[in-house]
Amino acid sequence: MNDNCSEKMATIKRLGTMLCSIGTLVSFAYSIGGVGGYLFGRGRPLVAAAGLAAGALFAWSALLLWKSYLADAEALNKRDKRRADSARKS
Repeated sequence: MNDNCSEKMATIKRLGTMLCSIGTLVSFAYSIGGVGGYLFGRGRPLVAAAGLAAGALFAWSALLLWKSYLADAEALNKRDKRRADSARKS
């Protein structure tokens, strides 16, 4: 049960990383849109600042989740190697 739970958590962390990465792209696109509005005389500094801040926050979250996922993936890999070695010995 515990092994299955750790595999599910690793999958959830991967999914969370992907969603945060998509959020980063969308937020930075809003930021570019807010700044790009100045080309048409309708610049939106609040949208640009909010997009930049949200993009940075999503990027930071994605990096933290990915780092946490890598630690889980390494632990799962070691567990699988131990199981394979014990199965070979018996």
